[in-house]
Amino acid sequence: MEKTLKTGGSKNSGLASIGLPGRKLATSRNPRMLTPSEIDLLQQDLKAVIKVVEQDEIDDARELIAAEGFRAEDFDFTQRADSSSESPAPITGTVTLTHKSTGIERTYAAGHCSDWLMQLETDLKSGVFRLKHS
Repeated sequence: MEKTLKTGGSKNSGLASIGLPGRKLATSRNPRMLTPSEIDLLQQDLKAVIKVVEQDEIDDARELIAAEGFRAEDFDFTQRADSSSESPAPITGTVTLTHKSTGIERTYAAGHCSDWLMQLETDLKSGVFRLKHS
C-alpha cells in the first residue's frame, strides 16, 4: 500500500516526473492546425519584426532631408511590411514620413528594388513638406 505524505501527496507521486527526461514525450501523429487567433498573433509578431528598409536607407533619407534645409529629427519614419505574400519573396511594404512641424506626411512604396529615396528627394525639392502660404 502507498504511504500518504503530510502534504497530501503520495510518496511515489514524483517518480513519473523524475523519469521524464529519459522518456520520449507522447506526441500526436496528426499536426494540430493553428486557430485563427493564433495565426493573427503570429502575423502581428512577424509584422513587428520585419523591416522594409534597413538603417542605411533611413540614414540616406536623413541626409536628403538635411540637404534640403530640414532637420532630420523633425521627421518620423514608420515602416509597414506587406502581408499579402504567401510564398517566400523579397520583403516589400511602405515607409511613411511625417514632418512633425507641419503634420504633412507621405507614404512611399519601399523594399526590394524600390525607388522611394528618389521619390522622397523629388518631394523634398518640390516643397511637398513645406506649408503653403496663401
